[in-house]
Amino acid sequence: VLAGLVAGYGLKSLASSFLEAARQVEDYQTSLRAVIKDTKEADDTFNRIRKWAAINPINTDDAVAGFVRLKTAAITNSEEALKVVADTATVMHRSVVDVASAVVTGEAEQLRRLGINLVRTGKEAVIQSGQVKIAVSNDIESIRRGILEVMGRQFAGAMKDAGDTFSGMMNTIGGLWTDFKQRLMGDSGTGGPFDAIKQQIREIRDEWTKWADSKDYERFIADAQSKILGFIHEITSKKDEIFES
Repeated sequence: VLAGLVAGYGLKSLASSFLEAARQVEDYQTSLRAVIKDTKEADDTFNRIRKWAAINPINTDDAVAGFVRLKTAAITNSEEALKVVADTATVMHRSVVDVASAVVTGEAEQLRRLGINLVRTGKEAVIQSGQVKIAVSNDIESIRRGILEVMGRQFAGAMKDAGDTFSGMMNTIGGLWTDFKQRLMGDSGTGGPFDAIKQQIREIRDEWTKWADSKDYERFIADAQSKILGFIHEITSKKDEIFES
């Protein structure tokens, strides 16, 4: 019996993980469509990033979220910027989203945690990491480009170097597993299992919405309240007996 319960719980968790993987894809596609506007371009971009992230030693969800962070901030050539950010995240053992946020904000303290110093004086900003040092104009767009240039020169190839480490291999396997679950469920609108589940949920939502706007629903609520109040009254009316005993 115990073995059956454990197996049942395991299957339930496995099924939930497949559904969660498909849900995350839909959420990321929605975010990208909001910033790219063109649906086909947004979906093509997402698929390129998903494939790239799945075969590299980084967390796929983190990589996609990092790209969305860069894209929403209108970072030029966000896909190439993402690769630079991912190399930096690999070296510094930070999330891709954290590194992307540091690039977007140009906040000196965040950058220091990544081994990058930013000094802004007058019309010039100096960015340095190790022996790599450059000066740029003291405006946010120039600083963002400068940060990415320094990261690219200082940390290039970090993901490739980490690919055969234990952590790197486990991250790659994790990414491939996530990609497998997402593809098996199918993207929203492709007619796969995820769409079938969504259709059932949509029907439940619509029926519930219709019911909630009916007199029958009001009667059900009133009846349920009456029963709950009756139960509460029954319990409280016997409190003296309970405490005396």
